[in-house]
Amino acid sequence: MSKTPHSIKDNQARKSKRRFILLTFIAFFILLSSLSFAAIGFSLYHENLLSALERNRYYYQLGIDKLSDTLVRRVDADDLYRNGQLYLSMDDVVKLCELTVTGDHTKRTYFPTDASENYVTFYFNSSQIIVNGEKMLMEGDTFVKGNVLYVPASFFQNYASGIEVIENEEKKRVTVQRVSLGTKYDVLGEMVQDYQEITFLAGTSQSLTPISEGIVISAFPEPKDDPSDSVDPADGTKPDTDTE
Repeated sequence: MSKTPHSIKDNQARKSKRRFILLTFIAFFILLSSLSFAAIGFSLYHENLLSALERNRYYYQLGIDKLSDTLVRRVDADDLYRNGQLYLSMDDVVKLCELTVTGDHTKRTYFPTDASENYVTFYFNSSQIIVNGEKMLMEGDTFVKGNVLYVPASFFQNYASGIEVIENEEKKRVTVQRVSLGTKYDVLGEMVQDYQEITFLAGTSQSLTPISEGIVISAFPEPKDDPSDSVDPADGTKPDTDTE
């Protein structure tokens, strides 16, 4: 039986339809496979990226665990280390140790409250410092970031008593804390932490080098007799030795 032109046209239409459905299915399968592989690849990349970032992050603890005001945060290694050296934010040290701070656009001076003879002056972007009137050199330069002064932690590890800087590379933790003497009762009869007094120039390490009197450093101004004579860096006025 011969096929009519109409039936031939119907067969061709059915074949075209089946071919279209098959091609559509193949295209959808390829697209779905591509999206799946892309999702898997992105997931692996994201996981590896997060893993790399976590490996480069530290726990930064300010204070002792038992204190209610202990601060623990995650920070990037680049925010803690520079040229292989650990640096500390002086804003954190002031908060932790209740230091008084004065200064100007070139330097800042820190001393325990009511102890003006015990002080340290750090110069911006310099390793030159003055400790209780004595000119010294640190292992690295200070730097300022976001109006915050950062200094090498080795200064506190070697030349300050009453404050501890503990590095744990295995656990990726840096702890900065006061040296605790236990507990005591305050004037209100409440039990509080008792801390060792903060004292500068307590160490004997040779990592901090005195500057010879025969060396002339033009950028190193003479120290003031009283660090409280410095102007406040915030508004250029002389402060009333308020504790930050």
